[in-house]
Parts: sequence; structure tokens; C-alpha cells
Amino acid sequence: MRFAVFVLLSAALLAGVAFLFVHNSQSVELHLSEAWAVRAPLAAQLTGAFLAGALGVFAVMALRDGGRALARWRRRRARRKEERVEALLAEGRRFLWRGEPERARSILQRAWKKGPSREVLLTLVRACLEADNAGEARAALETAREPLADDPEVLCVLADVCRHIGDTSGAIATLERARARHPRAARILLGLRDLYLAAERWSEAAAMQAAWLALHPRVTAPSEHTLLAGARYEAAMRIPGPAARLAALEDVLAQAPRFVPAAVSLGDALVEAGREEEGARRWERTLTLQPRAVLVDRLRSRAADRPARDRARNLLRKLRAEHLDGDAVRYHMAQIWLDDGDAEHARAELEAASRRFEATPAFHLARARLHELEARYDKAAEDYRAATGAFLAYTCGVCQRGETTWQARCPRCGTWDSHRHAVELVHE
Repeated sequence: MRFAVFVLLSAALLAGVAFLFVHNSQSVELHLSEAWAVRAPLAAQLTGAFLAGALGVFAVMALRDGGRALARWRRRRARRKEERVEALLAEGRRFLWRGEPERARSILQRAWKKGPSREVLLTLVRACLEADNAGEARAALETAREPLADDPEVLCVLADVCRHIGDTSGAIATLERARARHPRAARILLGLRDLYLAAERWSEAAAMQAAWLALHPRVTAPSEHTLLAGARYEAAMRIPGPAARLAALEDVLAQAPRFVPAAVSLGDALVEAGREEEGARRWERTLTLQPRAVLVDRLRSRAADRPARDRARNLLRKLRAEHLDGDAVRYHMAQIWLDDGDAEHARAELEAASRRFEATPAFHLARARLHELEARYDKAAEDYRAATGAFLAYTCGVCQRGETTWQARCPRCGTWDSHRHAVELVHE
């Protein structure tokens, strides 16, 4: 059918040309320029013009179809390449899940060379880390080109790799670069916060924590707010000038009135500066907001006379807090009475304690002190024997590390305000 159509069109074209030659056989001049003229029959010139136009149209159509064919070929080639990369990625993941990270790494390296992509890169890094080859993971991440080099996920993984190999400064620089492009990303803020904490860059850590809390105002977990106060507290404690350090501690306590380490250190600093009365007032004010045994101990250590100890006892009597431990209050009251040398009132407080509290080492130590005051040394020796083992006055509520003295931050787990007295005022 197509051949018949082609034959008919060719016959019609030849007939048209013959018709032109029969009726237009005279020669005419066609001037292509002033010096160039072509003399030929009119029919030949018309036929040549027609053929030239047809040739031009054919050339344009050929170029268009050739371009389309080339684009289709390129798409097919790219699709085959993507399919190959996807197959290598799937194979690498399969070996990774089977616990063969070295084989997975080799396959994923081929996939990365054939078609660099975010998924291939992140899986390759994971395989390198599982194969204990963090250096190669870092090299792959650092050679990633745009836009992968600025991808927040890639930058976070690079920071994790840097931290894995102990390059804290490199991890910080990477996350700072990521934060410059994504200042509200929670993962970046928290990652930077943890790195600043590890590097003891307290001001920057506090800034990251404050920025994260500002983005998440519904976060009410006490640990998050304690961390913010703790970072600010550490930054304040490292200020060299006494006056500037006092002002910074005042600011920390103003922002977190229940943060006990700031209150304790502020009171200590005021006492060292000769402002003992003001320091005691700070401890008393915080004690009413946050009943804590360390504040009672601080007040006892600075209560040089009977009026000061009376004020401490009155403050203990006025404490109003949920879950207040009555035995603990009586214990600390007894200790203050013993500081006065008043055995009668101290005995009354200890005898009012519950049977549960009577079994604790702290109770036996307090009663031994009472017996010593009354010169009943045999009884005192019995109570000392009953309080067998080392008596650790403070214990971290997170890692259970015991200390003989109060610490603002646990040396083992790094948690602020976690130390609790053996006889704490409030059950937690």
C-alpha cells in the first residue's frame, strides 16, 4: 500500500514537471547577485526551487528526528545505568544485612563510581563503619560533589564519622556548616550541643540548647531545662574575675531559680567575698523553692551561733513541699540541735523517726553522735558498728556513683544537679 502511494506521488510529480517544461520552455535569467546570474528554462528553475525547499524541509525533519532519537538513546542509557546502580545498591544492602560489610563495601563502591547518589553514599558510609574503616567513610563523604556536599543528611553523617574517629573539631566544623544552611534543624542543633558539651564549650552548648528549646516550647522535661542551666552554670564558673563570675551566677539563678548548683556556688562565692549573710540568704531562698539537703548542710556549716541555727531550724519547720520526708527533716533538725550541744532536743527528734529510718546508717551515725555528747561511749560504739561500711553522704541519682562531698555535676555520667544526700528532704 505504501509502495503504491509512493509510485502515484512520484508519477504525479513527474507529470507536473513535464507540464511545466511543455508550457514554460523559454529561458530566463535568475540573478543570485550582481555578478552571478543563472540562465535556464523557467520550468527548470521552478523545479530546482521546489526541490531545494523540499531538501531543506527534509533536512530539518531529519535533524529533529535525529535529536529525538539521540535523546531517547540517552534516556535508555541513563535508565540502564540507574537500574544497574539500584541493583548494586540492593545487593550491597543484602550483604550488609547478612553481616558481610567488606563485600557490601566493595559492591557499594562500584555503585558509587557508576552513579553517585545520596542513598548509595549513606549506605556506603554505613558499610565502611561496620567494616571498621572510618577513614574510607570520611573520604567518600568529603569527595561528594554538589549538591550532595551540602545535603544536611550527608553533613550530619560526616559529623558522626568525624566524632567516631575522635576528630571533635572536624565534627563541629561540619555541623556548623550545616547549621549555616539549616539553622532550625533540630538534629543539627542537638548534634552541635552534644559536641560543644564534649569539648566543654559551655557558652556555645547553652546557645544550642536554648535555640532548640525555643523551637520546641512544649518540651517540659526537667532534664532538658537542667541541661541548659548546667551549661550556663559551667560557663559562669569559668569566668576569671570574681565580680563578673558573681554576676553571671546571679543571671543563671535568675533564669533557673530552682537550679541548686547555681545557688550553692553563688552562696559560696558570696561567703568567700566576705558577704556571709547575703550568701546564707541565697541558700535559704533556694531551700524554700527546692528543698535539698546540700543547702541545709551549707547553712549548718556557716551557722556560727545559736541565732543562725535557730533560723535554720525555723526554715526547716516551715518547708512546704509535696513528698517531703518527715524522717529526713527530723534527722537534719537533730543534727542542728547536736551542733548546739542540745542532747535533749536532738534525742526527741531521733526518737520520733520511723522504724524504717532507724535501720539506715545515717540514723546510727546521728545517734552515735548523740551518745558521744551524752558521754555514753559504749552506746556510741554500738551505733558506729551498726553503721558498717563506708558512709557516702551523696549519691548520683543517674549512675549511682557515691561521693563523700556534694558535686554540682557527676564526674561519671556528667549530669548536673543529680547528687542527692543520703538523707534527702524530698522523695523523688
